[in-house]
Amino acid sequence: MRALTEPETQTLFKKLANYTGRSLNHLLTDTAPVPSTANKKRKQNEEGDRHVFRISHSRVYYVRESLAGLATSIARPNLLSLGTCLGKFTRTGQFRMHITALDVIAPHARYKVHVKANGEMPFLYGGHVLKAHVGRMSEEVPEHSGVVVCDLNDRPLGFGVTSKASAEVKRMEPTAIVVYRQADVGEYLREEDTLFAGPTFRMSALLAGWEATDHAPENPGDDPRTEDLPLRAPSAVSGPLKQDLVGVENHA
Repeated sequence: MRALTEPETQTLFKKLANYTGRSLNHLLTDTAPVPSTANKKRKQNEEGDRHVFRISHSRVYYVRESLAGLATSIARPNLLSLGTCLGKFTRTGQFRMHITALDVIAPHARYKVHVKANGEMPFLYGGHVLKAHVGRMSEEVPEHSGVVVCDLNDRPLGFGVTSKASAEVKRMEPTAIVVYRQADVGEYLREEDTLFAGPTFRMSALLAGWEATDHAPENPGDDPRTEDLPLRAPSAVSGPLKQDLVGVENHA
């Protein structure tokens, strides 16, 4: 885990600002609330505990500064997650926001699109927002702007990018796409096996009784390419792992 570099910070902030606008400053100055049950000394230590951005295994986390300091004592291969995951950097240096960032950007959203009840399920199954499904939306939304998609009760369902400015939406056909979906809360079910799979590659491989091929790195979480590495059968496993597997088989 480490702090973001200057280019990484600029890329991240540009992506976040597309959804939050000037409210991005609040993400940098917001402080974590201290539980009412905390003792006086702890309250003094945690008062004004702001949030920071940290990167681990190509994933960016939004976390309390005090918690980020404590996490430095954990070995990098053993640190699976920390705080709220905002997304990950791709191999080309682009930043892709995950649905886990919704709770962070929704309170600071600059523009919102509210979908009708008949448009909720199509969106939660990965579909785009159509004109016929739009209940209401923010005024003066520019084209290709980031928006948070909510139901009519203002509950966040996901986020996306507008296809047209709000002034043009009124003249669109009912089947035309108003918002291109970027992420929706349905991903928690549809992609539960891969949403948090980055640094857990080795763990999932061992639990399944498999091991990565010889060209896999020692710390697979450091290289996103390991997610696509082929696997080989446990018969090729050697060393302490093989002894453990044999012991389990004999015990069974």
